[in-house]
Amino acid sequence: MQECFVLNHEANSASELEQFRFFGNLIGFATRTGQCFNVDIHPMVWKAIVGQPLDLEYDLKTSDLYAYQMLKKIIDCAKLPSTEEEFQAAIEYQNFTVFISSDLPN
Repeated sequence: MQECFVLNHEANSASELEQFRFFGNLIGFATRTGQCFNVDIHPMVWKAIVGQPLDLEYDLKTSDLYAYQMLKKIIDCAKLPSTEEEFQAAIEYQNFTVFISSDLPN
């Protein structure tokens, strides 16, 4: 599903907010008139629009498989009976770097 559109969560300029309003009007028009609106937007975005909860197994897995696999390993490790020190040792080399779109390196 990585070929789906994801909205820019940092959009806050007047122009960008106007584009969001236009997009919302377009979706509303398509819904009210029963017209098909053929745009591939990730299910996480649609769930946010309609107020449905996210699902780790599906939503994260389909948007970022590597992040899902790493998080799953940590969750599985945390379920094992172990001490805090054993848990920390097991995830010692699990590092995450998250880039916000405006912080991406050139």
